[in-house]
Amino acid sequence: MDSLSSRGQIQLLDLMLDKCREYFDDFDYQNEGFGEIDYGDGYEEFNGDGRITVDGETIDMGDEWKDAYEKHKSEPHDLRMKLTKQNWSIVYYVQWKSSWSATIEEDEFDKKKLNWKDSVVQYGDTPINEDIAGRRPIAEEIYLLFNGEEHSF
Repeated sequence: MDSLSSRGQIQLLDLMLDKCREYFDDFDYQNEGFGEIDYGDGYEEFNGDGRITVDGETIDMGDEWKDAYEKHKSEPHDLRMKLTKQNWSIVYYVQWKSSWSATIEEDEFDKKKLNWKDSVVQYGDTPINEDIAGRRPIAEEIYLLFNGEEHSF
């Protein structure tokens, strides 16, 4: 709370937390459209964790794979960072677990063709985003981001 230096800021934060508690008390997050960014379509963002298998064989992607994820240009990531720089926003985060697949008609797998584009794994220009396991939430969080600090409600 150190960054909330003025009494007015603390009162505003308390008021916002009360409103959040009131509004989100019985909110059905996953079915009421929450998760949209600026009234848009929302977004999904994959990360560099997990495994990659080709024809049942696990592929060791090495440290370069996570580095590539962190360095690639991603519109979803940029939108999220833009929100975090605002005076306040409500953040609703769901971590999904599943397996995604793509059928590639090619004689030989080429590890060099795996890349990141807008936080989705791609093989060449083909996104690997067909959910084949039925995604299910494994973590869920909602909080008020106020002046750069997270506040649960």
